Amino acid sequence: MPTVKFDDYLEKRLQNPELRSNFEAESLRLESAVALLKAREVLV
Repeated sequence: MPTVKFDDYLEKRLQNPELRSNFEAESLRLESAVALLKAREVLV
């Protein structure tokens, strides 16, 4: 079985519009969570 780079796999999968939409929405949620965590660390 040949080795596949994750970036290549992801690029191919993201050609599916529904999967891309879900992936982008989840990415935004993750970015928001990380920003919130960083903001809380500043307050401590």
